[in-house]
Amino acid sequence: MRRRSNIGRVIFVVGIASLLLIPMLFRMAAAQKGGEEHVFYQSNAIRVRRTIYPPGLHLPMHSHQGRVVVFLSDGVVRTTTEEGKPSDLPFHRGMVYWSDPVSHTLDNVGGTSLDALEIEFLAPYSFSAPAFSGDALKADPSHFKVELENNRARALRFTLPPHQSSSMHDDPDSIYVRLTPAYL
Repeated sequence: MRRRSNIGRVIFVVGIASLLLIPMLFRMAAAQKGGEEHVFYQSNAIRVRRTIYPPGLHLPMHSHQGRVVVFLSDGVVRTTTEEGKPSDLPFHRGMVYWSDPVSHTLDNVGGTSLDALEIEFLAPYSFSAPAFSGDALKADPSHFKVELENNRARALRFTLPPHQSSSMHDDPDSIYVRLTPAYL
């Protein structure tokens, strides 16, 4: 059985036929510096938001806590750290990315909008394990694949072809991101 950290983790499932917590279609709540941001959920410990930044957008120096980013489009962004070190990040739809705490600028240097779902850890997370019937990866390795795992987050890609089902498993403290339409 997988050992659980005392700070807890949130499990993200990115896949074809997963439950829909973050809808793919929504009205954007706010425009910021030419881009759009929508916060779906925020507590003292976590913030879940969708960001859409058009090509050419520049965001000034800002800071993030540790976070998981699920890209919903293809493109390239350039970040520059406080020390002045630039770095280009090519991304593709469905890519899962971990970012340690950082202060940086952001420039969308690609030809398409950056569209991403960010799950940012704002504080230590208190985790109370439910009755555990089984790790999804162990219970159903044919449908689940680890995309990212560290002491704060675990991202699983769940792919379920038509007319198949998944084995019984737990999804403790999960956020689901659906990348394709599905009928459940």
